[in-house]
Amino acid sequence: MNRFILLIVLVLSMTAYGQEEYLKISFKDVKSSSAYIDNVHLVKNQETGFLSIFAEESKTTYGFQYDENLKQIAQLTSGGLKRKYKEIIGQVYDKDRIRLLQKNKKGTKFASILYDFNAQVTEEIEYDIDMSDQKFIQSYSKDGVCYVFTIFKYKNLLRKWMFKLDGSVSHTDLSLQEELVRNRFSSTNIYNLLTETQGFNTILKMVKVENRLPNTLEIATEESKMYAHDNGFYWTLDSNHHYTVLLDFQLPDLEPTITFVEKTKLNTRRPASNSFIVGNVLAQIVSSTQELKLNFRDIEGMESLKTYNLLKDDEITFKNSPILQEGSVYSFGATRKLEKTSKFLRKIASDKNGIALFKSNNGYRATIGGVRAQGGGFGAMGAMGAIPIASFGAATMSFNPASFAYGSYGFTGSTRIESLFHNDFDHREGELPDNVFDEIEELSSKWLKRADDVYLIDDFVLFGNYQTNRKLFTLYKFQNK
Repeated sequence: MNRFILLIVLVLSMTAYGQEEYLKISFKDVKSSSAYIDNVHLVKNQETGFLSIFAEESKTTYGFQYDENLKQIAQLTSGGLKRKYKEIIGQVYDKDRIRLLQKNKKGTKFASILYDFNAQVTEEIEYDIDMSDQKFIQSYSKDGVCYVFTIFKYKNLLRKWMFKLDGSVSHTDLSLQEELVRNRFSSTNIYNLLTETQGFNTILKMVKVENRLPNTLEIATEESKMYAHDNGFYWTLDSNHHYTVLLDFQLPDLEPTITFVEKTKLNTRRPASNSFIVGNVLAQIVSSTQELKLNFRDIEGMESLKTYNLLKDDEITFKNSPILQEGSVYSFGATRKLEKTSKFLRKIASDKNGIALFKSNNGYRATIGGVRAQGGGFGAMGAMGAIPIASFGAATMSFNPASFAYGSYGFTGSTRIESLFHNDFDHREGELPDNVFDEIEELSSKWLKRADDVYLIDDFVLFGNYQTNRKLFTLYKFQNK
């Protein structure tokens, strides 16, 4: 099939699915090299409605700015930062200027680049920050500040770094000990809950979750997760087998309160357990080879909204799919259907377990199960081609979690069931509907992928595709459902 016919097929397919082209950017007049576009980043100014798009190749970044009507109003080209700063972790902006904060792979060095569309200049800064006694946790951008949180090694002490548009940086230390004493957990070490030992290294990995989109177990089974909400963000730490440790960071100070949310007890010493937040709901899962318990809580008062208890000889009455075991780590890419609850429980007891919850117009959809640990979590995913373009994997964990959710959606190595619930978490019968990623995958599978990625803008999803031969980047709009 030649490329012209392929293009016609794609256009017809999009028409059939009711998709629309949101925006096109031609690089023919601005890009003379034949180098690939590796990454494309979108920044929406929530006050003006302006959309800024940054496309990176190996040595050059192309910036475009559009007004609220998607009319291009500015453009500039930059040599960018040193290549060691590969991960964008946040942004601050005003009407015409955007500063992108970036870090190196280890999170030990930080730099930023200012794009001034009005003055048509860029400015690079490398920050002199001593991270020898700290570890990077995560970032959060809001109200003209990019906050970076680090933790001192083996201490209950956070440092909140504040990066601003003018290039300045300051910090405030946040002790967690008072909160731990208030909860009667004074001997708890938050640093230990955040880290794990792999060989000779201590690894800290906090996954930023975009819970307004579907997520897979590859994300849900991570033990440390971050969720943004209207007034700040949550951290959940689930390495403890008895409690979900919930840290709530509220604006304007972002000084956390800590809540220890008890997990349902099982008749085993070390059950597999995890949690997931959507809106005002905290879902907890605890399982062993003998039983599984789900608990849905209201996050404000932590009262239980609904619980499900499952024993190994029970029928699973709250599932809307067969028990699915899939992925190359299990069966060379094939999908198997398991019949017995006992097999399901046995499989996920030996895996990292989790529940991924998604709110739709009709209630909730949950993916429940486990993922076999592959000696590095998402590192293994990247090696197996989970992220559509490998370079996106480093650029999305802190900056664009929508892309991270989409990347994990293409990878499955899990034992799971899919369930539908009403808003009160009573089970809802019915067939599983397609979600937005199913639609994107249906279309993108017909395309030669290069710089494919997804973005959550307002209440809809954008899928971006770069056609190398035409030097054309196109954003397609999908409704999130």
